[in-house]
Amino acid sequence: MKRLVKFVSLALLLGTATAPYVQSAQAPMNGPIPFESFDRDGNGAISEQEFYTVRGERMAARAAEGRMLRRAAQAPTYADIDLNGDKIISREEHAEHQATHCARRRPQDR
Repeated sequence: MKRLVKFVSLALLLGTATAPYVQSAQAPMNGPIPFESFDRDGNGAISEQEFYTVRGERMAARAAEGRMLRRAAQAPTYADIDLNGDKIISREEHAEHQATHCARRRPQDR
């Protein structure tokens, strides 16, 4: 019985300790967030609620790890990515934004 209690306690402890990493499997802590991580309901589009929920979770997880939130104030808004203004971000809009946003952040070739 004592072994079972120790095993269950250890399993619960490990589950709690690894909980922040479950989120990182869905949305990486560094680099661009994949479309699939934003599209929580799987309908092929990112709603404004999905966008800000995922972004908020990522920022909270980074803050909990003591990581700096550099450039958070300059982060693009939902409207910046919704290029056609139809109130959804399509896979194509997401890809286009990431291509242009990441290109601006890369150091220039010397």
